[in-house]
Amino acid sequence: KGAAFASSRPSTLKTTQELVFKLVEVAPQGSSTADNVVDLIQQHGLKAKKPKVVKFAATLVLQLVQEFGTSVFNVSKLSAVHETLVANSNDKIRAVGIEVLAELCRTFGSKTPLQALVDKLKKSQQSQLDSLLDKQPTAKHPSRRLRCMRGVQIATQSPEEALAALKKNEEEEKLERFASRPAVNLLQVLPQTCYSDKIKEAKWSEKVAALNALIEAGG
Repeated sequence: KGAAFASSRPSTLKTTQELVFKLVEVAPQGSSTADNVVDLIQQHGLKAKKPKVVKFAATLVLQLVQEFGTSVFNVSKLSAVHETLVANSNDKIRAVGIEVLAELCRTFGSKTPLQALVDKLKKSQQSQLDSLLDKQPTAKHPSRRLRCMRGVQIATQSPEEALAALKKNEEEEKLERFASRPAVNLLQVLPQTCYSDKIKEAKWSEKVAALNALIEAGG
Protein backbone atom coordinates (compact mmCIF):
# COMPACT_ATOMS: atom_id res chain seq x y z
CA LYS A 1 0.00 0.00 0.00
CA GLY A 2 1.16 3.53 0.77
CA ALA A 3 4.18 2.37 2.79
CA ALA A 4 5.66 0.65 -0.25
CA PHE A 5 4.96 3.71 -2.40
CA ALA A 6 6.99 5.80 0.05
CA SER A 7 10.04 3.54 0.03
CA SER A 8 13.41 5.10 -0.79
CA ARG A 9 14.74 1.80 -2.14
CA PRO A 10 14.54 1.45 -5.93
CA SER A 11 14.27 -2.34 -5.56
CA THR A 12 11.18 -1.98 -3.34
CA LEU A 13 9.54 0.42 -5.77
CA LYS A 14 10.31 -1.94 -8.66
CA THR A 15 8.81 -4.87 -6.77
CA THR A 16 5.76 -2.78 -5.90
CA GLN A 17 5.31 -1.86 -9.54
CA GLU A 18 5.55 -5.47 -10.68
CA LEU A 19 3.10 -6.59 -7.98
CA VAL A 20 0.54 -4.01 -9.12
CA PHE A 21 1.04 -5.04 -12.75
CA LYS A 22 0.59 -8.69 -11.79
CA LEU A 23 -2.64 -7.96 -9.92
CA VAL A 24 -4.08 -6.47 -13.10
CA GLU A 25 -2.63 -9.17 -15.34
CA VAL A 26 -4.25 -12.05 -13.45
CA ALA A 27 -7.66 -10.36 -13.18
CA PRO A 28 -10.51 -12.69 -14.23
CA GLN A 29 -12.37 -11.74 -17.37
CA GLY A 30 -15.21 -9.34 -16.65
CA SER A 31 -14.05 -8.63 -13.09
CA SER A 32 -13.55 -5.21 -11.51
CA THR A 33 -10.03 -6.07 -10.31
CA ALA A 34 -8.27 -3.54 -12.55
CA ASP A 35 -10.57 -0.74 -11.40
CA ASN A 36 -10.12 -1.80 -7.77
CA VAL A 37 -6.36 -1.54 -8.23
CA VAL A 38 -6.77 2.01 -9.58
CA ASP A 39 -9.00 2.85 -6.61
CA LEU A 40 -6.32 1.64 -4.18
CA ILE A 41 -3.63 3.63 -5.97
CA GLN A 42 -5.89 6.68 -5.82
CA GLN A 43 -6.51 6.20 -2.10
CA HIS A 44 -3.02 5.26 -0.93
CA GLY A 45 -0.88 7.02 -3.50
CA LEU A 46 -2.46 9.89 -5.41
CA LYS A 47 -3.92 11.45 -2.27
CA ALA A 48 -0.75 11.06 -0.20
CA LYS A 49 0.92 14.11 1.33
CA LYS A 50 4.42 13.32 0.12
CA PRO A 51 5.03 14.47 -3.50
CA LYS A 52 7.36 11.54 -4.24
CA VAL A 53 4.62 9.09 -3.27
CA VAL A 54 2.09 10.87 -5.48
CA LYS A 55 4.52 11.01 -8.39
CA PHE A 56 5.30 7.29 -8.13
CA ALA A 57 1.60 6.41 -7.93
CA ALA A 58 0.74 8.73 -10.84
CA THR A 59 3.46 7.24 -13.03
CA LEU A 60 2.26 3.77 -12.05
CA VAL A 61 -1.28 4.47 -13.29
CA LEU A 62 0.08 5.94 -16.52
CA GLN A 63 2.25 2.86 -17.09
CA LEU A 64 -0.72 0.57 -16.45
CA VAL A 65 -2.75 2.43 -19.07
CA GLN A 66 0.11 2.46 -21.58
CA GLU A 67 0.94 -1.21 -21.18
CA PHE A 68 -2.52 -2.75 -20.80
CA GLY A 69 -4.52 -0.18 -22.77
CA THR A 70 -7.40 1.97 -21.60
CA SER A 71 -10.03 -0.67 -22.43
CA VAL A 72 -9.02 -2.69 -19.36
CA PHE A 73 -10.07 0.17 -17.07
CA ASN A 74 -13.25 2.10 -16.41
CA VAL A 75 -12.99 5.51 -18.10
CA SER A 76 -14.58 7.23 -15.10
CA LYS A 77 -11.81 5.84 -12.87
CA LEU A 78 -9.09 7.16 -15.17
CA SER A 79 -10.90 10.48 -15.50
CA ALA A 80 -10.91 10.78 -11.70
CA VAL A 81 -7.18 10.04 -11.65
CA HIS A 82 -6.60 12.75 -14.24
CA GLU A 83 -8.57 15.33 -12.27
CA THR A 84 -6.74 14.47 -9.04
CA LEU A 85 -3.37 14.86 -10.73
CA VAL A 86 -4.00 18.11 -12.60
CA ALA A 87 -5.16 19.67 -9.34
CA ASN A 88 -1.82 18.88 -7.68
CA SER A 89 0.57 21.73 -6.87
CA ASN A 90 3.56 19.86 -8.34
CA ASP A 91 4.04 20.61 -12.05
CA LYS A 92 5.56 17.19 -12.79
CA ILE A 93 2.58 15.45 -11.25
CA ARG A 94 0.18 17.67 -13.20
CA ALA A 95 2.07 16.73 -16.36
CA VAL A 96 1.39 13.04 -15.71
CA GLY A 97 -2.29 13.90 -15.33
CA ILE A 98 -2.25 15.48 -18.80
CA GLU A 99 -0.61 12.34 -20.19
CA VAL A 100 -3.37 10.18 -18.70
CA LEU A 101 -5.95 12.37 -20.44
CA ALA A 102 -3.96 12.15 -23.67
CA GLU A 103 -4.12 8.35 -23.54
CA LEU A 104 -7.90 8.54 -23.21
CA CYS A 105 -8.16 10.99 -26.12
CA ARG A 106 -6.05 8.68 -28.30
CA THR A 107 -8.36 5.79 -27.48
CA PHE A 108 -11.42 7.74 -28.66
CA GLY A 109 -9.58 9.30 -31.58
CA SER A 110 -10.65 12.75 -30.43
CA LYS A 111 -10.88 15.12 -27.47
CA THR A 112 -14.61 15.56 -28.01
CA PRO A 113 -15.86 12.69 -25.79
CA LEU A 114 -13.74 14.15 -22.98
CA GLN A 115 -14.43 17.82 -23.70
CA ALA A 116 -15.80 18.39 -20.20
CA LEU A 117 -12.37 17.49 -18.79
CA VAL A 118 -10.50 19.46 -21.45
CA ASP A 119 -12.52 22.59 -20.74
CA LYS A 120 -11.45 22.49 -17.09
CA LEU A 121 -7.76 22.70 -18.05
CA LYS A 122 -5.81 25.91 -18.08
CA LYS A 123 -4.81 27.24 -21.50
CA SER A 124 -1.22 26.12 -20.96
CA GLN A 125 -2.41 22.62 -20.03
CA GLN A 126 -4.64 22.46 -23.11
CA SER A 127 -1.62 23.39 -25.22
CA GLN A 128 0.35 20.66 -23.48
CA LEU A 129 -2.38 18.15 -24.29
CA ASP A 130 -2.49 19.26 -27.93
CA SER A 131 1.27 18.88 -28.18
CA LEU A 132 1.11 15.31 -26.84
CA LEU A 133 -1.65 14.40 -29.30
CA ASP A 134 0.21 15.99 -32.22
CA LYS A 135 3.26 13.87 -31.43
CA GLN A 136 1.19 10.70 -31.02
CA PRO A 137 -2.40 10.98 -32.30
CA THR A 138 -3.35 7.31 -31.89
CA ALA A 139 -2.98 4.82 -29.07
CA LYS A 140 -0.18 2.28 -29.24
CA HIS A 141 -0.96 -1.42 -29.19
CA PRO A 142 -0.86 -2.69 -25.56
CA SER A 143 2.38 -4.45 -24.68
CA ARG A 144 0.71 -6.56 -21.96
CA ARG A 145 -2.48 -8.56 -21.90
CA LEU A 146 -4.70 -9.97 -19.20
CA ARG A 147 -3.71 -13.57 -18.63
CA CYS A 148 -7.29 -14.71 -19.19
CA MET A 149 -7.15 -13.26 -22.70
CA ARG A 150 -3.93 -14.94 -23.81
CA GLY A 151 -4.45 -17.12 -26.84
CA VAL A 152 -7.58 -15.18 -27.76
CA GLN A 153 -7.50 -13.29 -31.04
CA ILE A 154 -8.28 -9.69 -30.14
CA ALA A 155 -8.80 -7.06 -32.81
CA THR A 156 -7.57 -3.55 -32.08
CA GLN A 157 -10.46 -1.51 -30.74
CA SER A 158 -11.42 1.32 -33.08
CA PRO A 159 -12.22 4.81 -31.73
CA GLU A 160 -15.87 4.24 -32.65
CA GLU A 161 -15.96 0.98 -30.68
CA ALA A 162 -14.24 2.66 -27.73
CA LEU A 163 -16.80 5.47 -27.78
CA ALA A 164 -19.67 2.99 -27.95
CA ALA A 165 -18.19 1.12 -24.98
CA LEU A 166 -17.89 4.40 -23.08
CA LYS A 167 -21.54 5.28 -23.66
CA LYS A 168 -22.64 1.77 -22.67
CA ASN A 169 -20.58 1.96 -19.49
CA GLU A 170 -22.01 5.38 -18.63
CA GLU A 171 -25.55 4.03 -19.04
CA GLU A 172 -24.74 1.01 -16.85
CA GLU A 173 -23.28 3.25 -14.14
CA LYS A 174 -26.34 5.47 -14.31
CA LEU A 175 -28.62 2.46 -13.83
CA GLU A 176 -26.48 1.20 -10.94
CA ARG A 177 -26.66 4.58 -9.21
CA PHE A 178 -30.42 4.64 -9.74
CA ALA A 179 -30.84 1.12 -8.35
CA SER A 180 -28.66 1.83 -5.30
CA ARG A 181 -30.65 4.86 -4.14
CA PRO A 182 -31.70 4.62 -0.49
CA ALA A 183 -35.38 4.10 0.33
CA VAL A 184 -37.29 7.27 1.21
CA ASN A 185 -40.33 7.62 3.47
CA LEU A 186 -42.30 10.20 1.51
CA LEU A 187 -44.79 10.74 4.31
CA GLN A 188 -41.95 11.99 6.49
CA VAL A 189 -40.12 13.94 3.80
CA LEU A 190 -43.01 15.70 2.02
CA PRO A 191 -43.96 18.00 4.95
CA GLN A 192 -40.46 19.49 4.66
CA THR A 193 -41.12 20.55 1.06
CA CYS A 194 -43.40 23.06 -0.66
CA TYR A 195 -45.60 20.25 -2.04
CA SER A 196 -48.68 20.68 0.17
CA ASP A 197 -48.82 24.45 -0.43
CA LYS A 198 -48.17 24.55 -4.16
CA ILE A 199 -50.34 21.61 -5.15
CA LYS A 200 -53.40 23.61 -3.99
CA GLU A 201 -52.59 26.60 -6.21
CA ALA A 202 -54.67 27.28 -9.30
CA LYS A 203 -51.75 28.01 -11.58
CA TRP A 204 -50.43 24.99 -13.44
CA SER A 205 -46.85 26.20 -12.99
CA GLU A 206 -47.32 25.99 -9.20
CA LYS A 207 -48.67 22.47 -9.46
CA VAL A 208 -45.66 21.53 -11.62
CA ALA A 209 -43.38 22.96 -8.92
CA ALA A 210 -45.20 20.77 -6.37
CA LEU A 211 -44.73 17.67 -8.52
CA ASN A 212 -41.04 18.50 -8.97
CA ALA A 213 -40.71 18.80 -5.19
CA LEU A 214 -42.30 15.36 -4.88
CA ILE A 215 -39.88 13.89 -7.42
CA GLU A 216 -36.86 15.46 -5.69
CA ALA A 217 -38.05 14.23 -2.30
CA GLY A 218 -38.16 10.70 -3.66
CA GLY A 219 -34.52 10.94 -4.76
